[in-house]
Amino acid sequence: MKLSFQKLFKKKPKRPEDLQNIINTDKFSSFDSIVKAVHKTGIQIENLIIGIDFTNSNEFSGTVKYNSSMHSGSSPYKKCLMQLKSCFNQLKVKKVFAYRFGCSETTDERVLPLSDEANVISIDEVIRAYDKAVKSVELSGPTSYQPMFQEAMKISNQQMTLLIILTDGDIQNKQRDMQALIELSKFPIACCAIGFGDGPFNTMEEFDDMIGRKFDNFQFAEYDDGMDVGLDVFQELSTQMEDAKLLGYL
Repeated sequence: MKLSFQKLFKKKPKRPEDLQNIINTDKFSSFDSIVKAVHKTGIQIENLIIGIDFTNSNEFSGTVKYNSSMHSGSSPYKKCLMQLKSCFNQLKVKKVFAYRFGCSETTDERVLPLSDEANVISIDEVIRAYDKAVKSVELSGPTSYQPMFQEAMKISNQQMTLLIILTDGDIQNKQRDMQALIELSKFPIACCAIGFGDGPFNTMEEFDDMIGRKFDNFQFAEYDDGMDVGLDVFQELSTQMEDAKLLGYL
């Protein structure tokens, strides 16, 4: 019996052991289609974690794009948070957590709540906490995402978690953060990093395409005033959620 063309070339379903060699690609043309794909997974995003970079390089790494410190005036960080607000509402995230890293109190060793408590009620509260933090938090460094990864792993608790990192540039200890990203892939955590300013963003782009994780858990997007934030940042989210389920994390 002859097999039909469709059956002959039908795509084989992914196996858990295949995921560490698969790099997700962009496949959506609108944020609405991303939202539909996310809801189609049947998985609830229980935790949204936002980490904001308060390293000293924010003072000068946006000179070309913004001609000022990126934590002052019309901050691109705040603008991005406001754009993300609608996205998070449509994705129907439940609990919201907000942290700062890279400041004088955290350096590259830990994170601290953006406000008095890490667990906040809404994105509006995150934005208010950010406005307050930029007036009092002392910028420092160096840049490391390892503490944010570790905090996300503590919070996840076998629940689908979305980690958003807002940052201005590359990390200093690449090997340490790379190992932390591999460890992060053992949890149901989808990480989206958004880069602000003039870069460079070489390491984040490398992380986006890195082989050896349990699944492709990291998406990078460079922020631009005219970008479609939801479309560019969440291209891989539904696939990441499906992969976390396939691996038995949920």
